[in-house]
Amino acid sequence: MATIKTAQTGDWNDTNTWVGGVVPAPCDAAVIDDTHVVTVTADLAGVNPDSLAADTAPDTGTIHFGSYEFQVGNIIELDRLTATAGGATFQANSIDLGPDGTLTLTDDCSLTGDFLLDGGEIAFGPYRIAVFGDITRTSGTDSADTGGGFDVSQDADVVWANSYSFIEWGILAGVTATVTGGVGGRKFIADATSSIVGGGNTLTIWNPNANNYLSLPVGVADNLNVQARSPDGRTNSYDVDTGGGTYFLFPASAFGTVTQSGDLYCSTCTLQPYADGTTETFNMDGRLIATGIVTLGGAPNRSCILNLSDKVHSIGGLVHGNAANENNELNLGACTLLSTGTVDGNNDEADPMVVTASGANLHGGTIQNATVTGLIHAWGVTDGGGNTNVAHESAIGPGANVGTGIGMAA
Repeated sequence: MATIKTAQTGDWNDTNTWVGGVVPAPCDAAVIDDTHVVTVTADLAGVNPDSLAADTAPDTGTIHFGSYEFQVGNIIELDRLTATAGGATFQANSIDLGPDGTLTLTDDCSLTGDFLLDGGEIAFGPYRIAVFGDITRTSGTDSADTGGGFDVSQDADVVWANSYSFIEWGILAGVTATVTGGVGGRKFIADATSSIVGGGNTLTIWNPNANNYLSLPVGVADNLNVQARSPDGRTNSYDVDTGGGTYFLFPASAFGTVTQSGDLYCSTCTLQPYADGTTETFNMDGRLIATGIVTLGGAPNRSCILNLSDKVHSIGGLVHGNAANENNELNLGACTLLSTGTVDGNNDEADPMVVTASGANLHGGTIQNATVTGLIHAWGVTDGGGNTNVAHESAIGPGANVGTGIGMAA
C-alpha cells in the first residue's frame, strides 16, 4: 500500500492533483494536504483506495463529493477535512467524522458502512443519509433543517448520546435498531415491520417542529423509554407503543396544550409541565393503555390537566403527583376506564385532584381522595375513602347512575 498525497487543488482523476502524477490506486491511502481542494466528478468504484484522510497539518484540506460512487476499502477519515456531499454513495467500512472534521450535505447520500461522529460537525440541511451500518455519536455537533437526518437501513446499533439534536430518524422496513444509549432527535418514525430494541434506554424527542413527530407502531419497540418534549399546540397523530417502557411528557415550552391523537401504550406514564408554577393540558384523543401508574404533575408547582377521549382506556392506576402545590385535573368525559389499581387524587393533602365526568364508565380498581363532579357509572369499584361529592362513599360497587358523583349500589 502506498500513501498518495495531493500536490495541488484539482479533480481526483487528474494526475496533476497528486504528488508524482499518480492517482491513488486500489489499496493506496489518499491524503489531502492542508489548503488543497479535491473534487470528485466521476464514479470511483474502480479506484478503491484503502483509506481517505487529511494530512497531519493543523490546517484542513477540502473534498467535494458530487453525486458519484466513492469506494474506499477501509475508512473515510474526515478529521481535519472539510467535506461536502451531494448525492454521493460511499462504499466504505466507515465514515469517521473526527474532532476537526466537517461534513455538509447538499443532497441525499448513502453509506454502506458505519457512521461515527467523534467530535466533528455534521450539517444535514434538509437532506438524509441512508446508513447500512451502525450509527454512533460520542461527541460533536449536529444540525438539520426540517427533514434532515438518518435512515437506519439495516440491522444496527444506534447511539446518538448527549445530543440536543433536531435531526430526524427513520427506521426502515424490516430493520432492527438497537438503541444502546440515549438517542435524541426532532422526529422518530419507525416502519410497522421494523423492530426497536430499547433495553430500558431512552429516546428523547426534542422540540419537534412538525405535528407528527413520533411513530412507534404497536409491537415494534421493546422496552424503550420515551421522553417527549413537545412545544405548545403540537399533535402527534401516530400510535406510540414503548414496548413496556415508560412515557414521559416533559414539554419544551413553559406551558400549553399537547394532543396525542394516536393510541399510547406504555408501562408507566408521567405528564409534567416544563416550568415552575405552570399547568400543562394533555389531550389524549386516542386510547391510553398503561399497565402501570399514570402520574399527573410529579413536581412541586407543576400541574397537569388530562382529558381522556370517549374511548376505552386502561390503566394500572392514576395518581395526583406526590408534590406540593399541584392542581391536577382528570377529565373522564364519557370514556370507559378500566382500572386494576387506584385512582388516588390526594397524595398532597392540600390540593386534591379534581375528577370530572359526563357519563363515564369506571370499571374496577379503587377511587380515593378526589373531588368528583359529574356523572360516573361505576362497576366493581372500591371506595378508598376521602372522596367528596360522592353520594354513598362506603357503597361504591355495581352501580346505578347518579347525577352528581359516582354511581353507587342502591
